[in-house]
Amino acid sequence: MSITNIRILAVCNHPGGVNAILPVIELFKEKCLVITTSRNAGLLRDLDIRHKVLSEQVTESCAEEILVAYQPDLILLGTSEPEDPKIGRLEAIFTSTARKLKMSSVSVLDSWINARDRYSLSSAGLLDALPDLICVMDDQSRQKLDSLGFPLERLTVTGNPHFDRLSEIRQKMAKVDKVSIRKNLGIAMTEKVILFLSQPLIEDRRTNLGFNEIEVLKDIALASPTALILVKPHPRESASKYKSVENDRIKIVNLEIDIYQLGLAADVVVGMFTMLLYEYSLLGFRTISYQPGNTKIDLGYEIKIVNSRKQLAASLRKCQKNNSQFSFPAEATDKIVQFIGQMGASR
Repeated sequence: MSITNIRILAVCNHPGGVNAILPVIELFKEKCLVITTSRNAGLLRDLDIRHKVLSEQVTESCAEEILVAYQPDLILLGTSEPEDPKIGRLEAIFTSTARKLKMSSVSVLDSWINARDRYSLSSAGLLDALPDLICVMDDQSRQKLDSLGFPLERLTVTGNPHFDRLSEIRQKMAKVDKVSIRKNLGIAMTEKVILFLSQPLIEDRRTNLGFNEIEVLKDIALASPTALILVKPHPRESASKYKSVENDRIKIVNLEIDIYQLGLAADVVVGMFTMLLYEYSLLGFRTISYQPGNTKIDLGYEIKIVNSRKQLAASLRKCQKNNSQFSFPAEATDKIVQFIGQMGASR
């Protein structure tokens, strides 16, 4: 079978998972249908990619109906935070149903955080929703999943397609004038600026962490009381969520602003464990992961993790620029396309 004739059903929900498989989807869009949620409908519409939006809790019977009707040669999956309050375990249910229907499946992992949950049908983490192949970012990710009990024969290192473009972005950022960016944002060059990358922990009911995004933001403000804090809401958050804490030192930034130029306006970028923090680190920005209490979710790639407000204050004073070079595999999109071609041809 010619690779251009392979029919793909792509399934994705949260932004990180969508970003990881979008470059592959674009190459197959003439023969691809994307199953997603309303948060991605605008993006897919703008890219002229055929898609179906699910708005209710996904079930096995719903997944089976779609799979049987479309008859794909392969299922391509992103990975989301395991349990979406509205939709449920979208990718996991489609993966499990595809296996029962003997349909081939490939997943692209954008983060190993909560990995067992991402590939399970329940919070028990039984790994009962494993695809035929999991494409991971790097050797460190493969080793991490191996230690979590994933079968090594299903893990392959390809890189993340979303990161294929970061080398080019890093070169472009080196030519951008920080003075003009701050001027456009109305920020003086003498101002100390902290960019806070938020996450929808409250919306996702992540009470097990012992902290939430509002508490983290308040700690940042206390740790560096004279700094200007720019809050970048997550795509699944409303800017109005932060109205109660917004003041002359805490500003909510426009959701539409270029996220990389926004990073250039800041002296340091602070987040919890969002993959955007990982991207900023790869691009050479000063980054800190603040996870107060005993929680320690490792993002990897030399991102400093601090667990107390005192440590945060010290880190904000002396945080150094990350000058490391890229260490993840390049040409991830091409590698995944090759696997799709092999698996599609064997169907």
